[in-house]
Amino acid sequence: MKKNVFTGTIIIIVFVALNILFSPSSPITSSTLVTASEEIDSVKNQTALDKIPSKKIYEDMQSFNLSSSETMKASLTTEATEKFDEELYSELANLLGNNINKIGLVYYNLTTKEYVTINENMDFDAASTYKVGLNLLYYYYADKGEVDLSSLLTYYDYFYQDGTGILYGYCYSGMEISIQELLDLSIIYSDNIATAILSNYLGGYNSVREQLYSLLNIDYVLYENLLTPAISAQILKYVYDNRELSGFNHLIDTMKITIFHERLDKYIPNNLVAHKIGSIDSYVHDIGFVFTDEPYIISIYTEGIYNAEKTIASMSKVIYNKHTESITQFSINKTIYDKY
Repeated sequence: MKKNVFTGTIIIIVFVALNILFSPSSPITSSTLVTASEEIDSVKNQTALDKIPSKKIYEDMQSFNLSSSETMKASLTTEATEKFDEELYSELANLLGNNINKIGLVYYNLTTKEYVTINENMDFDAASTYKVGLNLLYYYYADKGEVDLSSLLTYYDYFYQDGTGILYGYCYSGMEISIQELLDLSIIYSDNIATAILSNYLGGYNSVREQLYSLLNIDYVLYENLLTPAISAQILKYVYDNRELSGFNHLIDTMKITIFHERLDKYIPNNLVAHKIGSIDSYVHDIGFVFTDEPYIISIYTEGIYNAEKTIASMSKVIYNKHTESITQFSINKTIYDKY
């Protein structure tokens, strides 16, 4: 978790002052001031990388503004959040074992801005998680009045793709389908034909990625359908941040009713989860939102892991349990803080 040095400094000063004020046996001395100064310097010099080498900081990611001044929790419970980060990472590392080098993860608390990452900048084939960014782009253009979601697009035989979806069972050359219906099919059923038609309308798969990354200010060398868990998390955060717009709210609702339930939501309440799977060859992924009292983003990518669906489901369960536990603990800590 990225530290806010100024906030951390104020916390320590207040803590020292309160101890001095309410401890008659501890008058202010030069040694007291030296001790306080040493503690402040310690906070300044400490980073998340000191304790968890595999965690990286999003300093170069504009979409992730992790300033602790945005949230009371970050300023009140610095030690508690550090403990949360370390314990969650440790539990995930124990679960994954040697597979830790074959997965990429971003957990991001949308309320507190806390996050834990593993290999977040590793390249993976996006597979069908590409479809979330595709939907994002359409809803962005619709909000700007540049795309009419009720417009009809035409299916031709060259759009045919097998794999996931339902259109392959009844589509025929010349059939017209609305953009909105195609978008819904691409998320609910992960329909590959719907995705091909939608991508073609915006200039093709590469054009979609170029437009999306330009919109989100993502600096990434485009190569086929590759992306990173960090980029995926940025896409999800943009959707969440614009959820008051009807299109993005609809996208989240659509992600909640996907027919796939063997990964992120297998071991946790699936009514809380809005997600999109992706699979191709040895790549197996799932990304989305979990709407607890403090919603969070979860982006998990894997490559070459045996029983990857179960691994993703187990990771999701560990994260959910630790996340909900931290909310409960913060409620207790805040009650104690408010009391005094």
